[in-house]
Amino acid sequence: MFARTFTVNLKPGGGPGYARTVDQEVVPILRKFPGFRDQITIMSTDGKQAIGITFWDRREDIDAYVRDGYADVSSALKKCSEGAPVIATYNVTNWIAQSIFALKAGA
Repeated sequence: MFARTFTVNLKPGGGPGYARTVDQEVVPILRKFPGFRDQITIMSTDGKQAIGITFWDRREDIDAYVRDGYADVSSALKKCSEGAPVIATYNVTNWIAQSIFALKAGA
């Protein structure tokens, strides 16, 4: 499994719009691609930066998304972000998502 991170600086007050755009526009694009498994968005407490993490079965799945879907995602997120995103790809070595969901459900 692989993870791809997308780190952006948000426009002032852009946090709520960013989260909404991810839910309404980005996730539907990601779901069209074979090998896409999950997505997490985190935002700094000051609302100035956001990180999106997508999870994929294979590196080739990421490559297909970058080739055929990334431009649409990038365009959608530019409404709420500024500057060039920082992108990186990682091997997933551990996965404990059940703990995260349990914490969120209990909050």
